[in-house]
Amino acid sequence: MKALLFRIGSEEYAADASQVQSVLRLPPAWASASTSAGADGVAEVNGTAINVFVPWELLDGQPETVTSQTRLMVVSSATGPKGFVANGVESVMTVDDSEVQPLPTLIAAETSQWLQGVITLEDRVLFILDLSQYVASRELQVDHGGEVMP
Repeated sequence: MKALLFRIGSEEYAADASQVQSVLRLPPAWASASTSAGADGVAEVNGTAINVFVPWELLDGQPETVTSQTRLMVVSSATGPKGFVANGVESVMTVDDSEVQPLPTLIAAETSQWLQGVITLEDRVLFILDLSQYVASRELQVDHGGEVMP
């Protein structure tokens, strides 16, 4: 698999690069407003408005600090392209399936729908995040009144 390495807060993650259509600077005019799809905002990408998701669960509820390194990853999903905010995108690397280890049991029980495994690289450990599944799980958290459910 080609893995895209990125940061959320101070942690490093990996994702299947085939799920990512593009990586852009976070548009300065993205609307941080409540949306009907449970998104954290909306951004215009190539003339199209897309829902944007900030991974609050992975930031321990800390506010997202936007810097010059903050990126919007445009992710393929069943309902069309979505935006995923990362603190930075590091690189793309090839990861052999044998290098992917299963999630620890405690973590798998809580996040198995969007965390797929762990990659150990020398002195670094990276969780593999299924970006399409993460976005889908956030969209499913919305109740009929438009409120995001925990």
